[in-house]
Amino acid sequence: MALSPLNQARWRRFKHNRRGYWSFWVFIVLFAISLCAELIANDKPLAVHYDNHWYFPVVKNYSEQDFGECSRPLPITRILAGISPGETRLGVVGANSFW
Repeated sequence: MALSPLNQARWRRFKHNRRGYWSFWVFIVLFAISLCAELIANDKPLAVHYDNHWYFPVVKNYSEQDFGECSRPLPITRILAGISPGETRLGVVGANSFW
């Protein structure tokens, strides 16, 4: 991309201003991170290890039957809500989730 002589002078002047130049790059990095905000801060775990299988709720929606049948249907968010290994709460044993 060829810049005009006027824009080349402006760019040199901008690069000479160190605080402004580094602030520009910090802004660009923060903007790139904000594009992934939905992945970083969401209400679903990134990965779930349950019954020796890996599930990725961020990518695919799973039904309650994928995590074993219960006497009453439970919402998937309660099943995936960070149950420790060996805990029998909600009828699920050996589930790990990674937020």
